[in-house]
Amino acid sequence: MRVGVESIYNFNIFTKIIIMRYLYSFLFILVLILLNACEEDEIPASIQTNPTTTPAGDYIVDDCNTWSVGITFSGTNFWSEENGAYFNIDSLHHYCEYYVDTVLMAANGLTVIDLLEEGILDYEVPYMRAEISYPDPGAPANLELTFPGSTGISGTAIDPFQLEVPIEDINSYAPGDVFTYTSCDNYNHWVYGNYDAEYTINFTTVDVVNEQFGGTINIDFSPGGSTCQDLQWWTTYPVGVSEYFTATIDFWFDND
Repeated sequence: MRVGVESIYNFNIFTKIIIMRYLYSFLFILVLILLNACEEDEIPASIQTNPTTTPAGDYIVDDCNTWSVGITFSGTNFWSEENGAYFNIDSLHHYCEYYVDTVLMAANGLTVIDLLEEGILDYEVPYMRAEISYPDPGAPANLELTFPGSTGISGTAIDPFQLEVPIEDINSYAPGDVFTYTSCDNYNHWVYGNYDAEYTINFTTVDVVNEQFGGTINIDFSPGGSTCQDLQWWTTYPVGVSEYFTATIDFWFDND
């Protein structure tokens, strides 16, 4: 009787082992079938989010009604140490606010990652602005116009330009009024180097309540320090680099 019980016990263990092996084999085969089915199923084009080729379209849209700035330089000549050559920026540099057309992106099954991978969102527009500030409670409002430059010209190794005009008590100005401002050795102001500047602003729109400002700015550039320092302190430039040049800015800002 003892031998018989052990035999039955051993038989049950053996049977369980066989059943478990068959069960593991069945599960393994089932997983392979499912994986193969997933690989063969293609994602319908209508729901793809990363097509291999980005459909053509204007995904970056200019919004020149929010703000628009056109800067035209004249008489510039600068030196590039990297390229060993002169260059100028005598042309119209036009900038507008912009936005990404998310509706068109969705229609074409695109995401922001897709546009980044295609280099479409490498569209850099400097943040030009007209900002109202109140230096003290109850004090008149001041306006600061800021015009940072665009992406630098290749090989210059210098930021392009940074122009800034602070206007105190903007409420005292009206369309047709003229405002003048002189910048001397100002670290917030440069054009491929240190220059002084005399600004003459002709306003066409001054609406402080709705924060709408427009007009034209004429700028005369001169050697750094020339408007506030003795001659020996003026900035000197490499031979052939402009000491004097001009620029005109047409601007419109609607912050409302």
